[in-house]
Amino acid sequence: MTDFEKSTEKLFLPNQWSKRFSPDVIVNKHLEFATKGSETARQEIPSQLNVKYGELEKEKIDIFGTDLSNDAPILVFVHGGYWQKEYLNRATYHFLAPILHKNGIKSMFIGYELCPKVTLSQIINEVVVATKKCLNYAKENGSKGFYLAGYSAGAHVVATLYTNLALNLSNEDRNMIKSVFLIAGIYDLRELPKTCVNEPLNLSQDQAKELSPLLQNLVSGVTTKFYVISAKNDSPEFQKQAKMFNEKLQNGGLVTKWINVENVDHFDVVERVVDEGFEVTNLILEEIKNLSR
Repeated sequence: MTDFEKSTEKLFLPNQWSKRFSPDVIVNKHLEFATKGSETARQEIPSQLNVKYGELEKEKIDIFGTDLSNDAPILVFVHGGYWQKEYLNRATYHFLAPILHKNGIKSMFIGYELCPKVTLSQIINEVVVATKKCLNYAKENGSKGFYLAGYSAGAHVVATLYTNLALNLSNEDRNMIKSVFLIAGIYDLRELPKTCVNEPLNLSQDQAKELSPLLQNLVSGVTTKFYVISAKNDSPEFQKQAKMFNEKLQNGGLVTKWINVENVDHFDVVERVVDEGFEVTNLILEEIKNLSR
């Protein structure tokens, strides 16, 4: 690998950019934090786990806040892990449930199969099916509001729900989603085939282009509000792509805002959502409160 190829690859490896921990430590620190908080959440928050939406092992949804009123607003979360990391899954991010539950919000965590067992296109289709199931749950219970959040690779998958990659989600269903929070996402995959990230993905150059929300047409007539959130201590590439995707949404006539959060990296930008004083937490809670009256 040439020096140029190495520098390109580094741009797509978020563990290389943190100012808190070294690259070989930060992922383990993230897992320690998430595992502890998620175990506590499962012990303390009434839940319904392992709700199937398909036949594959990871095609399940976890629901937290089942003790809340039927019409409570719902935030659905799609996890990251570059569509391939077995140690990052829906259960890893249950630590987000308590802060939402405390504020009267149900949370639903979507799981999906990983590459190379399935393709990235299949993952996108899985999340469409899961989102429909979550929307049906919201309709059946008369929820006051439905919201989506995606983190890292999960933000990519959520973004595809608003491009021509996922046209089998109806406009009616899309418009039920009041706001979308895209956290530390990747939206242009064209460089991935040149990196180690692509080994399980096996994307061709054409496929990488086809599966990039930044390069796809946006659906029209959508009422959803978007918040594209990046971290100042994340890769410059992730920050650039967040800004560009926000501009794409804006140019497409959608209501959107880009927020580049100070003093956080790719990992604690989601970890710190447990903190009521954190900028992203305040944004999510205030948005759901204001739109769910």
